[in-house]
Amino acid sequence: LIRMKYIEKEMNTKPEVMRLVEKLLLLRIIDTLWIDHLTAMDYLRQSISMQAVAQQDPLVAYRRTASEMFEDLTAGIQQQVATKIFHVQIAVREADAPLPKKAMETPMANVAPKTNNSLPTNNKVGRNDPCPCGSGKKYKHCHGK
Repeated sequence: LIRMKYIEKEMNTKPEVMRLVEKLLLLRIIDTLWIDHLTAMDYLRQSISMQAVAQQDPLVAYRRTASEMFEDLTAGIQQQVATKIFHVQIAVREADAPLPKKAMETPMANVAPKTNNSLPTNNKVGRNDPCPCGSGKKYKHCHGK
């Protein structure tokens, strides 16, 4: 049943778009769960010394707990990917849609060329001064190239 729903979802989208969605979803889930895992591992490292008080070898307890946590991480990744792949909505942007016929007939001769009025013509701008275009970068990294 689940496999059939996945195949149906895959049939409704382009294959390259579906692969991209899968990659992005997987990366996002791994990223968030990995951060949580590293935080939990740091907490485990700090609290493992309490195992010595309980007459257990801290190294063995750390390895056992870390292994269980890693198995939980991989299971969580699989579960979230399997769940969220069905909740993803793929929307088509207007830029991907074909242009109307009237827009393609517009002659380019009526379009005025753009002029770059953001740079001063008579004032010298120092290399380390802020660029006058307003980008916030130094002039040498923006328009001074």
